[in-house]
Amino acid sequence: MANDQSSQGGDATRLSAGARLDDYEIVAPVKAGGMAQLYLGKRADSRAGSFFAIKVLHEHLSTDRDHVRMFRNEALLSSRIRHPNVVTVRDVGFAAVCTTW
Repeated sequence: MANDQSSQGGDATRLSAGARLDDYEIVAPVKAGGMAQLYLGKRADSRAGSFFAIKVLHEHLSTDRDHVRMFRNEALLSSRIRHPNVVTVRDVGFAAVCTTW
């Protein structure tokens, strides 16, 4: 994991392709925002199948209790929305360490 400057999000945490977050593997970075980085990911145990959007809170915000609470609340509220034009939340979790294969 390495840090670089994002034009939108300041100090953005960047995960490389192949990095793992629990049961998910990062395929590629998509976009950085003010609070988080968005990645294309897939289940690490799956050779083929669905891709997922994985949203990761910026590292510099991960120690701020208020930002962590807002991020978690956003995920939990989003998981309750059912609409064809809205991404379905499949999983909410916290990963303390990111590993690369």
